[in-house]
Amino acid sequence: MTQFMSGLVRGLFAAAVLAGAAPASEDLFERSVRPLLTSKCGACHNPKTKVGGFDLTTPDGLRAADREAGLLRTGRLMRAVRWEGKMKMPPAGRLTTGELSALDGWISAGAALPAAAKTEAGGGATPAADWSRRAQYWSFQPVRKPALPQVRDAARVRNDIDSYVFAKLDAAGLAVPPDADKLVLLRRATFDLHGLPPAPEEIREFLADETPSAYPRLIERLLASPRYGERWGRHWLDVARFAESSGIDENQAYREAWRYREYVIDSFNRDVPFNRFMLEQVAGDIAGAMEADPVRGRIATGFLALGPKAIVEQDKTKQLYDAIDEQIDTTTKAFLGLTVSCARCHDHKFDPITTEDYYGLASIFRSTRIYETLEGRSSSLYQAPLSSPEIYAVYKQRQEEVARKQLEIAALLEPEVTDYVYREVHPKLASYMVAAWRVDRQKADVAEVARQEGLDAKAVEKLAKYLSDDGSFRPALAKWHAATADTVHAVAGEYASMIAEPAARWKAIVKKWAQSVRNDLAGGRKPAPQILYLMNNDFFRQQALTFARRLLAAPDLTSAARVEQGILRAWGRPASQAETEQLMAFLDGYPKRKDEDGVPVAWLALGRLLLESNHFFYID
Repeated sequence: MTQFMSGLVRGLFAAAVLAGAAPASEDLFERSVRPLLTSKCGACHNPKTKVGGFDLTTPDGLRAADREAGLLRTGRLMRAVRWEGKMKMPPAGRLTTGELSALDGWISAGAALPAAAKTEAGGGATPAADWSRRAQYWSFQPVRKPALPQVRDAARVRNDIDSYVFAKLDAAGLAVPPDADKLVLLRRATFDLHGLPPAPEEIREFLADETPSAYPRLIERLLASPRYGERWGRHWLDVARFAESSGIDENQAYREAWRYREYVIDSFNRDVPFNRFMLEQVAGDIAGAMEADPVRGRIATGFLALGPKAIVEQDKTKQLYDAIDEQIDTTTKAFLGLTVSCARCHDHKFDPITTEDYYGLASIFRSTRIYETLEGRSSSLYQAPLSSPEIYAVYKQRQEEVARKQLEIAALLEPEVTDYVYREVHPKLASYMVAAWRVDRQKADVAEVARQEGLDAKAVEKLAKYLSDDGSFRPALAKWHAATADTVHAVAGEYASMIAEPAARWKAIVKKWAQSVRNDLAGGRKPAPQILYLMNNDFFRQQALTFARRLLAAPDLTSAARVEQGILRAWGRPASQAETEQLMAFLDGYPKRKDEDGVPVAWLALGRLLLESNHFFYID
């Protein structure tokens, strides 16, 4: 029944699309399905060689196959590619799980197909006349300076942008708003250019400056700061799809990605002309392009080297050309504002981009070295050396020696560490928890408790610190924090029982991981690290701790005054009375004790709150 309903739903979706429903999955077809059908089925099922009467490489061919044989709407195609019946396609080998998922997802979403291309002879290239028409599309016209619109409140126009803004306000029947006051202007400029609120001393200085040049000097000061490049370089890093790992399958780390990030920041701070900025990123490693600073030019080409790259795709030709496609896609979006990569499979519909253009670009990008090696199950990404070939050769030799030593260390330590944890700690977890409770609640001596119970003193100390009630929201430990001397043994036993089964599973995972590490090192491969990000990480805690200490260090201030000082420093504006009252209530609700750094936990929490608030990140 389930298979029947699944087939029925697919059939209804396919019928709706063939009848002219909105092509919701057309983009999926162009990006994933058409390349798949062309590469896996195109040799036999194309417009010229229609084995079985099917052309699976063109929208018209797929429409005909579904109309005449129900290939899509009856599930016939999916049964064939899943090898579920007598017909097993493609005969050379099964599709991968990802390929099956893409095809099935497209059919389930409606199997949308693009409209048939209109050509002079019913097929082939788009007519020249059509290309001429497409070249007239508005976005391809030269930039012209239009006449400025007339506005009612012309006296307040200070620049050309004002004219356009005021004209829109006039058209909507809205009055021009009053000028922002100096504090608002300062906050907007500082947030815009640095992404941070102005410091109290900067507020005082700007508000006290009554000269006409106060605002221009403010802008020049903000632009001259390194914070400007850090703030605005982030926008280009988004365009360049900056990340510190390859994503997709193996998620290998880009250990030197920070160099490209710093290059972008430095370019903004240097005010590098955009045409030069573009040249450096696309061709900075070519001889003659960066004579004065060849290392900078090579780092700039991180623009091409970064981004999602497959590592363990078994079709290595596809892996390479998928990476080239991603480079074309990013480069043309960044510098042309066009999604050219669709032309990998077909001429564009509305703009003059052909498959010939695409493969001309692909032939150029093919000369860019992406992978160190493509052979084997797992490929390795290429990293261009920044030093001389002689120095790099020595470095590679040393890296191989380090890898061998790492293998020896892993083989030596892994059995001992893993066996110790799962042999000595986990079976005695309840005893460790009770000992930790005694250290935390009864202030017993760690070494003495560990000696009495036959436990590891360092483990007891760490567990006591972790299980201690620090006032933070940890509902999983609520029952533990409520335990008394009469109930602590029973509660510890409950927690130990809950952890036993996950711990056993984790042990198996750790052993499997350790074996894969040894295999990778033995095979000369570097294991990919786990790329984790914790919002409440130690760096952020340290910033909040420093902030809290700064507030507490101010002499002769009441708690309310310290709160107001915190808002002024973190948010770049004075506190309202309601905000002060709310934060004072927040402080009063916290335990009256200090953390391990000697700072009251309430003020540490206040520091985190102020730095996590939207008021810290946004202007209004």
